[in-house]
Amino acid sequence: DGVLRKRNSTQPFVFSSVILRNTGTLDIQAGTISFTASAHWLDDGSQVTGPGALVVDGAALNLAGTIPFEGPLQIASGTLAGSATIVGTLQWSGGTLAGAFTQRGPAAWADGTLNGALRLEGTMNWVGGTLAGALLVAEGSQLHVNPSGTHLITGVLTNQGLMTVRANAIVSLTSGTPLVNLGTLELQSDAPFKITSSSRPVLRNAGLLRRTLSNKDVDFGALLLQNSGTLELQSSDVTFSLNSHTFADG
Repeated sequence: DGVLRKRNSTQPFVFSSVILRNTGTLDIQAGTISFTASAHWLDDGSQVTGPGALVVDGAALNLAGTIPFEGPLQIASGTLAGSATIVGTLQWSGGTLAGAFTQRGPAAWADGTLNGALRLEGTMNWVGGTLAGALLVAEGSQLHVNPSGTHLITGVLTNQGLMTVRANAIVSLTSGTPLVNLGTLELQSDAPFKITSSSRPVLRNAGLLRRTLSNKDVDFGALLLQNSGTLELQSSDVTFSLNSHTFADG
C-alpha cells in the first residue's frame, strides 16, 4: 500500500524471480520497471506514476481494478492477464493479452495476440497482430488499421465507433470470422480484405459502411455481406462476384 520509487538510474529495474504483489504506487521517475519472468500482480488500488514505462517482457502480469498509468504500459512479450481498466497509454509490440480489459486512452498495436477481450475507449493504431478473442471499439472511439503489418482476425471485432482501413492496409479474415459494424467503417484501401481460409467470413453492417479515396471497386465474393445499414460509395462501386449476400430492412 506504499510507494515503490525508481529514480536516478536509467537502467531497467527487473522483476523476475522476485515476485511483485502490488496494491500501492509504482513511481518510475527514471528508466523502466520490467517484468521478465514469473507471475506478478498489480491488484486493485495500484497506480503507476512518473514518466517511465512499465514493461512486460517475458513474464505474466496480472491486473485487477482500475489502474492509472502516467507513463506507458508496454507489452513486448509474455502475458497480460486479469480483469482491469487501463487508464493511460498502451504500447503493444508482442506477447499475449489473455484477460478482459478496458483500454481508456491511446493505444498502439504493432504485434502480438489478443486471446481475451479488449474494450477500446480511445484511439488505437493497429499496425499488426492477431485478434483471436474479442475487440470492441466503443462509441466515440477510433481504430485505425495502418499498412505494413499483418492484421489477422480469427475472433470477433465489433465496431461501435470509427474503424478506418487506411490506404494499402489489409485485414485478413478466416474461419467464418464475423466483423460487426454498428458505427462507421471506412474503407480507404484498394483491397481492404483478404480471405485466408475456405470458410466464409461475414461482414455484418448495421451502421455506415463508407468507401473513400480508392477508385478500385470493393468485391464481396468470399466475404459475405449482411447489410441492414447504409452503404456510402464516395469513390468506387461495390460488386458481388460470388455467394449469397443479404440486404435486410433498414
